[in-house]
Amino acid sequence: MRFGNEWRFVGIVFGLAITAGGALISGFDSGGLLFAVSPLAAALTVRALGRLDSGSLDLRFKWQPGWYGIALGLYPIATCLVVSGGVLVGTIELGQSATSDFILVTLGTRLVPGLVLAACEEIGWRGYLTPALSVRGMSRIANHLTVGLVWTVWRVPLLLGANGDTTLGFAPLFLLGNLALAVILGEMRLRAGTIWPVILTRGIGIALTYVVLDRSFFLRPDTIWFAPRPDGLVMATILALTAWVVTRVPASTSVGKLVPGPWGGDDDDDAEFPGTSA
Repeated sequence: MRFGNEWRFVGIVFGLAITAGGALISGFDSGGLLFAVSPLAAALTVRALGRLDSGSLDLRFKWQPGWYGIALGLYPIATCLVVSGGVLVGTIELGQSATSDFILVTLGTRLVPGLVLAACEEIGWRGYLTPALSVRGMSRIANHLTVGLVWTVWRVPLLLGANGDTTLGFAPLFLLGNLALAVILGEMRLRAGTIWPVILTRGIGIALTYVVLDRSFFLRPDTIWFAPRPDGLVMATILALTAWVVTRVPASTSVGKLVPGPWGGDDDDDAEFPGTSA
């Protein structure tokens, strides 16, 4: 299996991420913006350097109701289960902002910025890298785990830059949650044949983050078991179970076609995803 542009993408996105992390550590808030746009910038740079593989950076919309249903429900349902479980067993105590009005208003005001941030990330990760590895013949699960591992390591400079005293004790759960999420998002991208359900999923997740990170939402949070983040034990377990269920859906009923678009590739609309076996 021969890789070319994929390694260029990874090198560029890591270089930008390390630069952004250094800027944050030095007190430059602009590092956060550089980090956010680094996957999109890396994908566009790779495109500018030469011809992309068929289907890379295909941004065309396709209506796939099942996958959009998963996109709408994944983060809200998982977050509700985690927070409810924490309250039920007594490890979480809700604060004054844990009201339906606060949640709806925050989601309403943060959804569009969340979708923009999600697009900047996912056009690079699942919009470019996942289809590119599939074209190379990499199996679905290996593809998702590879992208998930690179995606997780890419986020380390941001964590260190934003929180200089961050310890690595949460690393195993952080990795597990991100790998499980990468499988879900990767399957969504390859099987739906479009990047937009992935962007919708991540946009909702980012908007929900603003809800649960509000200082008055939790009077007493749970930072390990019922933390409503991918590095919380229960959340990571839910994501892992969801990933397993998604991969059990018969591929023959849901695998989309690798249709090249105006962002790269040739004009052969009949080219299908190779390497779609698990």
